[in-house]
Amino acid sequence: FLKNLLEQMPSPMNPVNRISRLTGYQTRSSTLQLTSHRLAVHSDYEKKIKLIKTLNLPQSFFVYGTLRDDDDSGAPWTSKWCSNLSHACNAKVYGFKMYKSKKMNYPFALKTNNPNDIIIGRMVTFNDKNTFCDKLLEADKIEDYDDTVPEDEENEYVRDIVDVHIMDNNETIRNEFYGTNTSPKAIIYYQKDGSCPLTECDEIPNGDWMDRYLLISPTFGDLATRMKTTIVRSQL
Repeated sequence: FLKNLLEQMPSPMNPVNRISRLTGYQTRSSTLQLTSHRLAVHSDYEKKIKLIKTLNLPQSFFVYGTLRDDDDSGAPWTSKWCSNLSHACNAKVYGFKMYKSKKMNYPFALKTNNPNDIIIGRMVTFNDKNTFCDKLLEADKIEDYDDTVPEDEENEYVRDIVDVHIMDNNETIRNEFYGTNTSPKAIIYYQKDGSCPLTECDEIPNGDWMDRYLLISPTFGDLATRMKTTIVRSQL
């Protein structure tokens, strides 16, 4: 009995198992297929690249879910999108909350404008201009965002620019991202209000997608936290 129980228990070092066993992993591929007609209408790649280059966008993204380079939820697009990045570090933004639909295994952020609200993520930078343009188009597709009609009701997400607070203390990393700017900026995607009823969602603990396993249950959450702490201490 004990052996069977241990085999069914989620591993603290593998949050994917903890989530997938209870909810299953569901991607947005069906959504992308349903709205592919929108992508096809504006499929002129060269025109899109030229448009992006005129926008003077920061070549960094603040990512908090399945676009994180350290995401372990098993999303099919993570590895490809994160390839060829120049730098990545832990970061946070204020004025947002993070939620997850009970039926899906990816999070979304909502803008609250409350400075007490915070979400944790990664700031990733693509120094090569062409690579950045490709990544922006790819991220737009993943988020089903059409930049040619940003006010389109079919855009479930908003693409915006936010001030980012770097959490890493590494001076080299901080200088790379900050430079002379005390408040580096990055591109963020967040969901429009009302796109998903919050009664059907869970708020992500600590505003950190990597803590989503705490949603499973207080018992398993506490156990996983204790085990994780023990493992970390043993490595010190």
